[in-house]
Amino acid sequence: MPHQDAPQTPDPWQMRASDADRDGYVRHLQDAFAEGRLNHAEYEDRMSAAYEALTYADLYPLLADLPVAADQIPGPPAPQATPSKAVVSTSGGMQRVVQVDEAPALAIFSETRRSGRWVVPQSQNSVAVFGSVTLDLRQAMLQSAEVEIKAVAIFGEVKIKIPADLEVDVNGVGVFGEFARKEKAQDPAPAGAARVKVTGMALFGSVSVTIVPPMLAAPESLASSSEAPNAPALPTGPNVGASSGADTTAADGDQDRNLTRPADPVPPSRHPSGMPPPVGTPIEGMAPTQEPPPLPPEPTPPQLPDPTPSLDGNSGDEQEPNSGR
Repeated sequence: MPHQDAPQTPDPWQMRASDADRDGYVRHLQDAFAEGRLNHAEYEDRMSAAYEALTYADLYPLLADLPVAADQIPGPPAPQATPSKAVVSTSGGMQRVVQVDEAPALAIFSETRRSGRWVVPQSQNSVAVFGSVTLDLRQAMLQSAEVEIKAVAIFGEVKIKIPADLEVDVNGVGVFGEFARKEKAQDPAPAGAARVKVTGMALFGSVSVTIVPPMLAAPESLASSSEAPNAPALPTGPNVGASSGADTTAADGDQDRNLTRPADPVPPSRHPSGMPPPVGTPIEGMAPTQEPPPLPPEPTPPQLPDPTPSLDGNSGDEQEPNSGR
């Protein structure tokens, strides 16, 4: 199979011009003729060439010798930036191609945050104007072995978190602001680690680069296991609800109750019928209780004589003696 060359990127100046683009060149030619920069013959020739032009390359020479600002000359539209690709190695040793978003992290009177699994391009711009930008690299993937983050904070803040297993080089300027590196991890980066360079400026703002411990993945045994580890069995007490003639179902029920609650320090005795023992029955493992002595009988109050006098003037206890009549 013959080898085919890769298609070349077309020249944007060879793109077809529109009527609005031609009218823009004509206006500049009219201004130049009014100012005396072109004579009548030159003006007519260039006007005809402007209306007959097909591409931007045909229009551009008409204003090349005239004092027209470059940003005022109609030109081809800027090509749209396409996200680049990066080959990233995964933890299993496999390699995969991922898209890299090279758009700047911009926050103007707002907040922008990038964290989790994302790809850091080789050159990352971060701008905060009266806003806040946060870049968390603990789970991020780097497009290359050395990346640069350009941070600019104007009356705002840019916060960058970098794991300690990466080499970090901070070189920024603070103008009435702070451009600082903060250490929250003491372990140095291993030899041959990727490097992250942080540059920029803080104008009446703050740029903080914090070195934090790397995030550790969960162990495979815990991540892959869907069952929770068995809980240790609680200590079981004696079977308090079963007697010698109890059936297997009752014994199993008592065992379930013993597993769900701790055993009593001193299990109370129970009557074989299942009813609570009568009052005064001694409990196993405890000394029998003594009944309190009976209370003495209440004293009877003495009876007093009736103070009410009788109708005949004598007391009730005295009677008139028989006169014999």
